Amino acid sequence: TTTKAGMAWFPPRQRATVVGLKQVGLPFGGAVGALVMPPLALAFGWRTAVAFAAAVVGALALLTWALYRDLPEPAVTGSAPARTGFWTVMRNRDLWLVGVSTLIFAGVQTVFLSFLVLYLREVVQIALVAAAKYLVATQCGGVAGRVGFGLLSDRLFGGRRRIVLAIAGLGSIACALLLSATAPGAGPSRLLPLAAGIGFFGVGWNGVQHTLMAELAGVRAAGTAVGLGLAISSLGVTVCPPIFGLVVERVGGFGAAWLSLAVSMVLGLLLLIPVRERTMATS
Repeated sequence: TTTKAGMAWFPPRQRATVVGLKQVGLPFGGAVGALVMPPLALAFGWRTAVAFAAAVVGALALLTWALYRDLPEPAVTGSAPARTGFWTVMRNRDLWLVGVSTLIFAGVQTVFLSFLVLYLREVVQIALVAAAKYLVATQCGGVAGRVGFGLLSDRLFGGRRRIVLAIAGLGSIACALLLSATAPGAGPSRLLPLAAGIGFFGVGWNGVQHTLMAELAGVRAAGTAVGLGLAISSLGVTVCPPIFGLVVERVGGFGAAWLSLAVSMVLGLLLLIPVRERTMATS
């Protein structure tokens, strides 16, 4: 994986920053897509727009294949190599704790991105085009968060990852509570910082989480560990939005749903408390 490449090529003091920069691609691509794809589809049709996006992805894949080189594997000394196989990763208690916590983080992120425009349109009662612009602000906040949290983890906190995830989780809780209190007619002075904050805290944690998973497993098993994290988080991405929508429809509208989202993030933070994080010297 690309995270394993970052682990291999960069020292511990730079890893979260590098992985955060790598993870910028998702929110940056989302922001660019939100700006480029609709007018392209209107001008040339949706099939042409989708084909253009596929061509860009294919070109970047070919460029990566042509330019990237793996770091040479060090020579193995001793009678047997260290155990870094699949089952070693699967038996790692800390990886599972971080993975299940990430399920909640990823679910919260997906709910924010999926329901923000709908909430602004139906509850705050602003125009669809204006609501979409706030989604762009959220994606831009995610870009800033993925770089900023990586720098914070590497430079300010000496390679500690959990504290950065805690900051992101607490910020996400605050954003969910602020959304629940946002009244119809709220203006840009409130909505723009809130949308950017949702991106920064609710989307920006991803690179640090990947780095933590990789460091808990070690460089040789980093790909397996990050893959495990992605598999678990995909469940959150799949399950959380329908549950959120059900709460909106059956329980108490968006207000109750945002409150339940904040409570779920508290659970995600509690799961991180017993994680035995490696120090920078042992990563």
